[in-house]
Amino acid sequence: MQSPPTLFIGKSFDSYASLSFFVSQYECYHRQKFWKRSSRKITSTANIKRPMKPDLVYYEISYSCILGGENFKSRSKGLRKSITFRLGSPCAAYIRLCVSPDGQTLDVKSFNDHHNHICVQVRKTTDNL
Repeated sequence: MQSPPTLFIGKSFDSYASLSFFVSQYECYHRQKFWKRSSRKITSTANIKRPMKPDLVYYEISYSCILGGENFKSRSKGLRKSITFRLGSPCAAYIRLCVSPDGQTLDVKSFNDHHNHICVQVRKTTDNL
């Protein structure tokens, strides 16, 4: 059996592919889902002159729990009655990463792994009758 993926401040990833693999393993083991809340690509950081490894893809990236993140702001004019599906406060779980000072790895700068909801993954099965 595999050991559980551990997350700590300072954990390094040498490419975006390895970060994506870790996040998917972390989601499976801890039975939670994260989404890419905000990001800034290396190609869009023209002000930063230090060399960075192109395999990293992102200069900084933030993941939030699928039940967390920003509150929805409606742009409607109020002509139709709206229904809000997300009740209660949004989940505060997140992971934030940034390129290391030497530009070779993506490092975990901060994270919060405490959820305000139950993390249960339901496995769907189909039975052929």
